[in-house]
Amino acid sequence: MQRVILPKVGQVPLHVRTGRIPVLAHAMPAPPVAPSMTPRRSRKKRHDSFRITFEPIYRVILHYTQWKDDNVIAEKVVRAVNHMRFLEGLRIAQAANLHGSSIVVTTNLDQASVIEERLRLNGLRATVEVA
Repeated sequence: MQRVILPKVGQVPLHVRTGRIPVLAHAMPAPPVAPSMTPRRSRKKRHDSFRITFEPIYRVILHYTQWKDDNVIAEKVVRAVNHMRFLEGLRIAQAANLHGSSIVVTTNLDQASVIEERLRLNGLRATVEVA
């Protein structure tokens, strides 16, 4: 088992000063955005480290169309988004009805553009915006 060395009061930890996160720091919580990790050799030949760069996150927003029923909109949202249940789609459709627009998913740009295109092909109004 590896020993954890805590910094002294007022001292900045090494991984914060250098901008590198050691490979063994797997107990850290996941960041709120999707990281793309690129392996990078450190100056010391003993340890590998990863530099984390964050990709921008995008929202797919469904705009309310008045001429369709909420159940029909929910079915089309479920058809367009993988792994979504009908009740989630119904909640999104009702929120779009109430507020004028609703966030369908928050994901990377590739998936967001695919989901937006599927929603448009199903006859719904959708846009992609940076989160």
